[in-house]
Amino acid sequence: MNLESLRIGSSIYTSLAVLQAGLRPIANELFRSDPFGLGPNEVVVLQELAVGRRALSLAAIARFLAISRASARQVVTRLAEHELIASGNDPEDRRLRSWHITAAGTAEVARPAGTAALSHPLLESFLALHKDDLHHLLLQLKSLAVGLEITQGDIEAAARKDWQSLARADLLTFGGFLDLWLAVMRAYRHIRAEQTRFFQQVTNQVLDTPSYMALYRVHEAPSGMAEVAAFLRVDQNTAMRIVDRLEQHGLLTRTRNPASRRELIIAPTEQGGRLLETLPPVDPNGAYLRVLENLPRRGATLDELLRPIVAGFVGKPVLDHEIFYALLKGVAERESTARTVNSGDFRAAMAQFLTGVAVVTVREGATPRAITVNSLTSVSLDPPILLICFDRRSPSLKALQANKSFGVSILSQQQRNLAVRFGQRETRENPHTMESEICDELHGVPTIAGALAQIVCELEQSLEAGSHTVVFGAPREVAFHDSQPTGNALGYWRSKFVEVVSQPN
Repeated sequence: MNLESLRIGSSIYTSLAVLQAGLRPIANELFRSDPFGLGPNEVVVLQELAVGRRALSLAAIARFLAISRASARQVVTRLAEHELIASGNDPEDRRLRSWHITAAGTAEVARPAGTAALSHPLLESFLALHKDDLHHLLLQLKSLAVGLEITQGDIEAAARKDWQSLARADLLTFGGFLDLWLAVMRAYRHIRAEQTRFFQQVTNQVLDTPSYMALYRVHEAPSGMAEVAAFLRVDQNTAMRIVDRLEQHGLLTRTRNPASRRELIIAPTEQGGRLLETLPPVDPNGAYLRVLENLPRRGATLDELLRPIVAGFVGKPVLDHEIFYALLKGVAERESTARTVNSGDFRAAMAQFLTGVAVVTVREGATPRAITVNSLTSVSLDPPILLICFDRRSPSLKALQANKSFGVSILSQQQRNLAVRFGQRETRENPHTMESEICDELHGVPTIAGALAQIVCELEQSLEAGSHTVVFGAPREVAFHDSQPTGNALGYWRSKFVEVVSQPN
């Protein structure tokens, strides 16, 4: 298996998924005022029929949109109902029907389109690219989609057919956006369809890509419906349909959460666990991995061009590329120790590791919140980056991800009571909110008054790992408590708080 190709392929797939999710609301907003109520698929079919000046069969429309024939039939039906397209005999096969644009359809294509929705951070990140890079990005996206259709031949020449390079400003016009939307959508749908075909083949039509990801997620850590939906980047109704289907196949179970009777915990059955353990890795010879090697090589690669755009789009959470890469390699390829080490033994072993104790603070509206952590690590000094692990169910984590700015206070032995209080489970009797007498403020961010050190951070990235979320923060300000320059620190060892005494040299 070419793991480097698979890593790059999963990175591109992840980026395209984020872009498709981000561009769809823009497309829907642009078409909201359409008198016929057309969606993006209908509009691009009309555009293709008008520009190409030729009839298309149902199969050709399905290939062009990278959707199933059933979905293509729905698109054709909606257009035909409004008399925007009409059918006739396919010139290449008189037994088949093909579809051509009518005069009403031509008028619809020529109708001035709105552009109000095009002022958007995601499009601004595209425009931040150099003009040549933007042109090269569109060419590679189209080459990827075309290459997945033909899987051979000169994909660059095929992508250039009936295609002209867009000027920088054209991206903020209706036609320019439509071209970008179609390129991203087709490439993403083709890869997703290929992954789904693979999963259905190796699981006898039981799993597709979303259901595999859902099963993988709850196998790593039993979760609620909201957590599954967030991992898949879908709404909860869609996540529920996926979970229902897996439950019907006996791969998942739903039980009441003893801590919250209103919440259901989703976990794999023994059969679901066995399926993941025996599932082979994603096909290393998949067509999209072969096509990636044949993309146009001038300038930056597709992965290099997509990464800064996705990273700059703050409107959607980004699934970490390396996590998705590991997911695509398959559960069967994980190291055996990850499946065989007993969690109790692992906890006991880690209890021998002496750590410091800190409290992470963040505002939730006007209210400062706090939570005790001992998984605090300095990842990098240049630039400064720190890492903290949170239980994914923590309300403070949700406030941190929404606020982006947070404080880290390293506690002294004298602040042991705060470590205990904010380290216990949050309840109505023990809220993790901060009173004014213990709350300090550094550049507008709450911190613990009198802590040995206070650090103000900006959220750089967060990713899910097992039962926890790993948060990376970029320190912006640091302060030290004047009255405790040599105070003894608070440590955590063998599941107990201990005093760490500074010995003279």
